[in-house]
Amino acid sequence: MKISFDDIAKNPSGLTNLNDTAMLFNRHPETVRRWMRAKNNPFIKPVAINGFYFFKNSDILEFINTDNKKGDK
Repeated sequence: MKISFDDIAKNPSGLTNLNDTAMLFNRHPETVRRWMRAKNNPFIKPVAINGFYFFKNSDILEFINTDNKKGDK
């Protein structure tokens, strides 16, 4: 099943795994991992659960809104 931003918006208190997050932003999962490891992380800080990375849906929504506001200027 393909995840969408509508799914994220319907459940802002949930978590989205790394692969689905990468799919949302049309990026390869390794690209998202590189962003996470970067010194100046341009992306959302993940939550590690049993060695797997998840992103808070609320953080994804905030990132989208912040990124869109930057583009409006």
